[in-house]
Amino acid sequence: MATRAGINAFVRTYSDPAGEQTRNAFTTRQGDYATWWAYYNNSVFEDLARWGSYKGRYHLYRGIRSIYNPTRRLVDFYAANVYPGILTTDAERLPDGTPLAIPLAEDVPPALLNAIGQLWQWSNWQNGKGLLVRYGAAVGDVFAHVVDDVESGKVYPEILWPGLIAALELDSRGNVQMYAIEFDYNDNDGQKHTYRREVDKQSIRTLRDNKPFEFDEVPATIPNVYGFVPAIWCKHSDIGGDHGQPAMRNQSKFDELNSLASHTYDQAHRIMKAPIIISGSGIQRLAADQVKRGATADFDNPAADRESLDFLQGDDGATATTIQLPTGEALAHIKELLAEIKEDHPELGMYQQLRSMTQVTGPGANRLFGDVEGYVNDARANYDVQSVKLFQMSIAIGGFRANTGAWGPALTRQQEAFRPFGLDSYAAGDLDFEIQPRSLIPMSALERMQVEQMSQSLDAQRQIMSGDGMLALQTQQANDGADEEPATDAAKSTASN
Repeated sequence: MATRAGINAFVRTYSDPAGEQTRNAFTTRQGDYATWWAYYNNSVFEDLARWGSYKGRYHLYRGIRSIYNPTRRLVDFYAANVYPGILTTDAERLPDGTPLAIPLAEDVPPALLNAIGQLWQWSNWQNGKGLLVRYGAAVGDVFAHVVDDVESGKVYPEILWPGLIAALELDSRGNVQMYAIEFDYNDNDGQKHTYRREVDKQSIRTLRDNKPFEFDEVPATIPNVYGFVPAIWCKHSDIGGDHGQPAMRNQSKFDELNSLASHTYDQAHRIMKAPIIISGSGIQRLAADQVKRGATADFDNPAADRESLDFLQGDDGATATTIQLPTGEALAHIKELLAEIKEDHPELGMYQQLRSMTQVTGPGANRLFGDVEGYVNDARANYDVQSVKLFQMSIAIGGFRANTGAWGPALTRQQEAFRPFGLDSYAAGDLDFEIQPRSLIPMSALERMQVEQMSQSLDAQRQIMSGDGMLALQTQQANDGADEEPATDAAKSTASN
């Protein structure tokens, strides 16, 4: 694979809004994806040989470890909140009014709803929607393409690791105009080869070791009958250029914090392991004379260190002291960096703050966490736009196969869902639909009921205050007054007494 080897050449996020560098940077982007993914799965800095150059470039502590790494919590926050909840096979709302994880606009035609629901089922998009966001939030970019499986009679979107993308061309609106997938594989004889698949609007080409090659009895070059490139490239946070920014916004602060924390903790271990010093003459053993021990697993009693105490022996009557663990500037710097990271990523503290609130409602919480909602809505907008494109292309291809007989003369009930559509539907805009906005913190069933009651009450008041409603109210009041019988003199006298 044409990729830069190792983490030695890793760089931090691109500062190239114009895209001048990133246009041809896909062969060097795999290293950055591997770096960010290492932060997500917390394997960063584990391989000392691979990370040595990285630590040297950014002047990090030699013994740095990932002591504080909230990247996984941060990424999983977006995976859970961009498309929260479940999907239905018919893309309809749930009976109790609970919105779908991907709530579609109410004016979507039933036939289109049916096709979208079938697409979700074939692709297992209940899991796919989370993976789409997880990859994007972790490394900044995510790629998905439409699988046109004629043999099985299905069409569905598939999400791929963005590091497999060796080349990509986007238009000014972010639509994919060309892409190339590239990876290494071993054939049945154990020989290593490089697979490459190139797709543009004219053709689909497969190569092995940079030469045209026929896979699975499919010609090396076939025409692209769709008229478009069936793929999307989604950026978690669009900062200009071809690549997005991951949810981790300030990698340097993470590194500085872990560098300082690792150094501080190592110093604490050294101090706590320091022997007791006994003042006086006649010291029999010096700490420097001790030979470095072997692996803990080789000890007869691995827990001996927890039960023993090192000391330097002196004469009778000598006093004993030990090195104390100081609290000072290192701890203060760690606290400052922690506060900085939490300020940069307010998502990390949202649920903790919510748990401490007992009287706040869903709408009230959304106002309190406006900064978090801003970040989430920005990400949702990017994922929604690209998801709509992905579903539209999939349905258009499904309709094309259903109506041309490629799936056979007799369609299944599931395949029938695509018959109303075709490739011309995508071009004509017949597949247009929208994903509705949603609140960061959804209202509970009780809150939804209260809002509905308030809305009905307001509608009734507006009706009363309108011209016809006011006239009806005045007429009713006049009639009520006319129906009252005048009080007798005796009754008035009794009332006055």
